[in-house]
Amino acid sequence: MNAKEKSIFLADEMTPSEFIETDWNQIIGIVLKNCSPNSHVAILARSYGIPMLTDFKISLNRMKNVKNAILDGKKGCLIIEPSPKLLKEYQKNVQNNFEEIQLNLSKLAKPSFNSKGDRILVKINADSMDLLTKIDPEHCDGIGLTRTEFLIKDGHIPSEEEQFQVYSNLVKWSCGKPITIRTFDVGGDKPVEGITNNEENSFLGFRGIRVSLKFKDLFRSQIRALLRATALGPIQVMLPMVTIPEEVEETREIITEEYLNLCEKGIKAGIPKLGIMVEVPLAALSIEKFDVDFYSIGSNDLIQYLSATARDNRSVSYLYHAKYSAFWDLMSKINAHGHRTGREVSICGDIASDTNYLEKLLDNGFRSISVSPNSLVNVKTYLASKILKEEPNKEVFKLN
Repeated sequence: MNAKEKSIFLADEMTPSEFIETDWNQIIGIVLKNCSPNSHVAILARSYGIPMLTDFKISLNRMKNVKNAILDGKKGCLIIEPSPKLLKEYQKNVQNNFEEIQLNLSKLAKPSFNSKGDRILVKINADSMDLLTKIDPEHCDGIGLTRTEFLIKDGHIPSEEEQFQVYSNLVKWSCGKPITIRTFDVGGDKPVEGITNNEENSFLGFRGIRVSLKFKDLFRSQIRALLRATALGPIQVMLPMVTIPEEVEETREIITEEYLNLCEKGIKAGIPKLGIMVEVPLAALSIEKFDVDFYSIGSNDLIQYLSATARDNRSVSYLYHAKYSAFWDLMSKINAHGHRTGREVSICGDIASDTNYLEKLLDNGFRSISVSPNSLVNVKTYLASKILKEEPNKEVFKLN
């Protein structure tokens, strides 16, 4: 999807694949009629820093002759044909926001800590190499989530060699920092023709690791590409939508088999660390049964399943939030298990990028988060500000 001049995209709906394929240099905002603020497209928009308005009430036909508009993502409104005075005010706000970001860029290269002096790993979520080219790898602690399903475009599933090239480029970009690559998480709001099912409730159906273990040829191809890339740098493989330990064990057998096959052919390969995305309540509640190297909590889906609230359903979006005490109790249980067993527990959902929840994550003992690229500056600035606020108290303590 492309535009000849700076434009705001208006439509009834938009799929995640359409979002990835859009040229965001010219299209600088989105207005959708049929979309929840918690949908995958909304998550991607936040990741890319694209202002977005959902549940738009005005008929799109009435917008055909509109030439100028202001999309205010913070206030959640679309101003049609703004006056010159209002336009000037918003231009000033944009400039002030830009200058504030520039001032905070100095904090990006510095490591992050909590108020106790514990190191906090701040990684980023990756959807495309194009997005990574705008980020200096020295400004983060690696990649905490790579969404490989967005390599599938127009129904074309990339070959082993095509995937290997992408994963190799990630290794080159990271400069030795760890990269967590999630295997194809298709299904739900990311259907693939001929692979996923047309289900009434796709979020509770055939998706994630369930699809991979059904279409083993495709899964083995991806595994081989990952094993080859692991020989080049520190790659970790993460399995999505894991429900039972048997899914992990079956995957581990496939990894071993493909590694031995590559070695027999004289192809360089490595065995990556294997982890799971903790997003299914059953897996979260029985976390001690999953023998893996690391855990990454997918808070978006975990909230969805705990609250029985579909992320893409506007009618129940008011129930979709991270304020439930039961949710935090479960998060603490997972993190405590990680500490006891010496396994890293990371957060890669939206709450990791939300400064409203960062302090609670730190108070609950989390030391690794993976944020959207667009949130990196805000998150690291927030963490740095917490240290500055604590320092005077520490000095008084020393004097006393």
